[in-house]
Amino acid sequence: MSNHDPWLARLQKDYEAIRDYCEDSDFVSYSASLLKEGLPPDRYLIKYNVKSIVSIDQNKLPVFGSEHFVLINLPHNYPMVSGPECKMASDIWHPNIRHDGPFKGRICINAKALGSWLTLDMLVQHIGEMLQFKNYHADNIQPFPEDPIVANWVKEIGEPKGFMNNALGISVDQSILQKASMQWLSTRKNSISIKSRRSMYSNKTIV
Repeated sequence: MSNHDPWLARLQKDYEAIRDYCEDSDFVSYSASLLKEGLPPDRYLIKYNVKSIVSIDQNKLPVFGSEHFVLINLPHNYPMVSGPECKMASDIWHPNIRHDGPFKGRICINAKALGSWLTLDMLVQHIGEMLQFKNYHADNIQPFPEDPIVANWVKEIGEPKGFMNNALGISVDQSILQKASMQWLSTRKNSISIKSRRSMYSNKTIV
């Protein structure tokens, strides 16, 4: 492939973004799979060390977990045609993630929109806040919840018992995923141009 391939250029920017993001986070780490030697990664395994709900018990009370894994694949027509492909690689109980069945682990995000103008680190932040229940949609209105069973549980048990509540600012985990400056956040909102601290590829291993 040409060094001027726009897909490779975007993969490089995303790699630098996710590397820098995880270096500044106490709760998120990654491992990356390279296309081939000398090219940027197109697949990631993201590890989140945050409190989230992985299932419910026989009394319909939440079972919590503190390690969660997400697979992210960046297809060759990303980002202009296809968004990033995201799937949970561990159990989770969230209204916008399928908890069971043939589509288990499917994460409901506007992947096409995210892939076209947001960087990969912003996607990782978005999914992390979903796991923390800082970000969820359980109302039976568009965009409808990915998992209606979990959505009903949130409305009937989760929110009434105070496990989470968007309106009241109650989440399962309050950790700040990355202590980024307002200036850094502003650059992520306004541009996908990223100034990296390093230019060499590395492969950060999840431990």
